[in-house]
Amino acid sequence: MGGYNSGRKASGEKNIEDYYTLDICWLYRNGLLEPGRKTVIRFGKSFAIRMKYKTRFWGWEQCLHVEYPVWNDAGKIETREQVIGFEWGSTLKGKTRRPYFYCPMLEIRAGKLLMGRNGFAHRRWYGPLYHSQTLGHFDRSIKSCRAMKEKLANTGSELATDPPYKPKGMHEGTYQKCLEKHRRLALPAVVRMGMWCL
Repeated sequence: MGGYNSGRKASGEKNIEDYYTLDICWLYRNGLLEPGRKTVIRFGKSFAIRMKYKTRFWGWEQCLHVEYPVWNDAGKIETREQVIGFEWGSTLKGKTRRPYFYCPMLEIRAGKLLMGRNGFAHRRWYGPLYHSQTLGHFDRSIKSCRAMKEKLANTGSELATDPPYKPKGMHEGTYQKCLEKHRRLALPAVVRMGMWCL
């Protein structure tokens, strides 16, 4: 366990949550992985991509042909193209199957691809971290305690480190397990606040 003022420090680098993400399971659920299907996917108001499903294209049995806008060196918007292959993998001992992207940069399977300077690629290609990975012990402890209290629908106390109230209808044994888990999550924050009070 880290000591006083240990853990990662805040940085100005982008987190995974700051990137535009292409999720192949979302595409599959929305019927966008059907032959010949064309669609426009909007990421907020400022960014959109055009996508088309193709078969037997550029050596791929199945792939997505993606067109996306970028700012060039002259300060103008130009359209770039990218071909992203995907394949189907069996799950649940062959009872069902699910699609996986084949990352164009690293040539590995991926469920999600991030949009960066070189187009869509696996998160390892761009190297961002999840927001929770950039937090120190204190911030992570507070965030976990808040999530625990929200799960129990506690609104009584504003302090995240205060023990959660027992929800109506919850068994006493279940509540004691939740209470013990909350104590473990709150320990780094309580220790840090105790040091601040000295």
